[in-house]
Amino acid sequence: MAGRFLSSLLLLLLFLYLITDFCNGSKIGVCYGRNADDLPTPDKVSQLVQLHSIKYVRIYDSNIEVMKAFANTGVELMIGVTNSDLLPFSQYQSNVDSWMKNNILPYYPATKITYITVGAEVTESPANVSSLVVPAMHNVQVALRKVGLQKKIKVSSTHSLGVLSRSFPPSAGAFNSRHAFFLKPMLEFLAENNSPFMVDIYPYYAYRDSTTNVSLDYALLSSASSEVIDPNTGLVYTNMFDAQIDALYFALMALNFRTLKIMVTESGWPSKGSPKETSANPDNAQKYNTNLIRHVLNNTGTPAKAGEEIDVYIFSLFNENRKPGLESERNWGLFYPDMTSVYNLDMTGREIVDTTSSANVTSSNGTWCIASPSASELDLQSALDWACGTGNVDCSAIQPSQACYQPDTLQSHASYAFNSYYQQNGASDTACSFGGKGVKTTKNPSYDNCLYATTGSKVSANSSARPATSTSTSSAISSSHSSQNFWNFGFHSSSRRDNMSSPADYYKSLPPVSKAYGTLCLLTTTAYHLGLLNPVSIALIYEAVLSRFQVWRLITNFFFLGKFSINFGIRLLMIARYGVQLEQVPFAGRTADFLWMIIFGAFSLLVLSAIPLLWSPFLGVSLVFMLLYVWSREFPNAQINLYGLVTLKAFYLPWAMLALDVIFGSPLTPDLLGIIAGHIYYFMTVLHPLAGGRNILKTPLWVHKLVARWGVGVQANAPVQPARSAGAAFRGRSYRLNE
Repeated sequence: MAGRFLSSLLLLLLFLYLITDFCNGSKIGVCYGRNADDLPTPDKVSQLVQLHSIKYVRIYDSNIEVMKAFANTGVELMIGVTNSDLLPFSQYQSNVDSWMKNNILPYYPATKITYITVGAEVTESPANVSSLVVPAMHNVQVALRKVGLQKKIKVSSTHSLGVLSRSFPPSAGAFNSRHAFFLKPMLEFLAENNSPFMVDIYPYYAYRDSTTNVSLDYALLSSASSEVIDPNTGLVYTNMFDAQIDALYFALMALNFRTLKIMVTESGWPSKGSPKETSANPDNAQKYNTNLIRHVLNNTGTPAKAGEEIDVYIFSLFNENRKPGLESERNWGLFYPDMTSVYNLDMTGREIVDTTSSANVTSSNGTWCIASPSASELDLQSALDWACGTGNVDCSAIQPSQACYQPDTLQSHASYAFNSYYQQNGASDTACSFGGKGVKTTKNPSYDNCLYATTGSKVSANSSARPATSTSTSSAISSSHSSQNFWNFGFHSSSRRDNMSSPADYYKSLPPVSKAYGTLCLLTTTAYHLGLLNPVSIALIYEAVLSRFQVWRLITNFFFLGKFSINFGIRLLMIARYGVQLEQVPFAGRTADFLWMIIFGAFSLLVLSAIPLLWSPFLGVSLVFMLLYVWSREFPNAQINLYGLVTLKAFYLPWAMLALDVIFGSPLTPDLLGIIAGHIYYFMTVLHPLAGGRNILKTPLWVHKLVARWGVGVQANAPVQPARSAGAAFRGRSYRLNE
């Protein structure tokens, strides 16, 4: 008893520690370019930055006057090594050491330098300097290590989206093989030093150069944008920014760099352009940057990486009159040289900024937006999920015990969310559309302490954590570890369509392996309740396997998740959410690899269960928990909301579930076995290769043959392709570097 009490106490203390480790959240910074002859002095710029609550600034060199100006301000500075300095930095360590001594150490830590970019968009540089980048990065890292700053200042290099040879659909994202000679060692450097992959992303150029194929709303991250569906993954994209980020994620995943974080070091929209650049105007610049800031600070992540933190730097602080090229090149600034604003922009994402031009605004004039009484529950549910997710509405007021939770009806919750979105987007007609599910009213729907927003009122938005969705939404999973204690795991993902026309359509849309496993588990429990199956006949009993050769028990024990109960429903939902998302995103186009993960996990559990202290007659729960563990490693920054009480990173979800088992007195062995099996797989396929080791757990040829013979799913670059009658597999998802 004493031992169990002690272990329970330790796990509870671990749980309490974990839940206090909240996500820091995504960050918004600004690029401070100085290619102009009329800019204010660095001291005045520093004051301007602080006045507008800008906490992160990027400069493109290591100018001493700028670094002095930002000393003791609390502003975090990203400095740069210019392309012209790459040659001396790559040739001699002494050059870098001298630079460190003269340009960094005298000002650090008073000036909070957090990143050093070595080279900028070198693949776009007319000079052939790509080969110099990685040696220069290594020398900078060595110089930092000599002075003990290697963990406080990260080293990376910025890239244009031109490093990709393909970016659409996002799941086909692939690096250009021409850059393989320096990209592969650079990615290895970044992974080894836990540095981000830095990229400059400009949807403006994609729209400007292809207005017939790209809609303006899609480029501006507008809520009125139509959806674009990735045909390989089914992921739904409502803006180009997310699609371009995910193209990079998929390109990195294809090269097994799944843990690298992406940082956007430039993004923005010009406020003025040449006569042919009609989309370069203050209205569009304000819309893009406002929508981008809200999207980033809301921590929604992207469809492929829901909840992933993405730091973004807005380009640029000032208009720069010496930049060559079209008129737009000199008009990306948030401020004129006299430090007046080009347009109104709230860098914190908390306040309402009217992003609709006066020509398109319908003044609120005492109007509100509510859910249409004639809308179906399915349509309202889908619209509510969108508003509380991609729409960036703060839905905390409709959480349990909050002012607008009662009445606990879909109509009431949707009305609150619809109106919040309507008011914070200028009270325009389109902002109350919701596909015909929203209607305007002149009667104030506020009641008791539940106050509906009006245009001009300050509506707060949580800038450090993703707003919680309503407990009515389909994205929230109400679950428990006992029949009396319910927890809400509100990981919201609006990346796939939730409004399937029927359950049959939803079932057909599921990926093959997760669908097959979930179906077998459901059928097994159904057969048990109908009296058609005695669980003892399929249980893992090694004596029966070895002495009576009942080898089927090595497989069938994984299909019984227990009798119909709340816990059974939770386990089935875990397959439907975590297993399905694993198969659709990290394993997209890799059906054989996903099946091999399941097979290896089952084999690992069988070996572990052969230890008497760890034996369990049914290992299905452990296999499901293994899926949860791998999912938590693939989506470590997704935010999990536990019944509106605690928010923590998905990385800690398995341990939180384990702690809940302790609290409710449930057995710990199944969960622990799943964690062990999941970590063995993840270590051998991801962590060990990233540390320079060889992937010793490659998918065997017979698994590829099995998938090809069944004709289910797809497998990129598979050694065996399915027969033509089975459908063509997706080929050539990416280039392999140095192959």
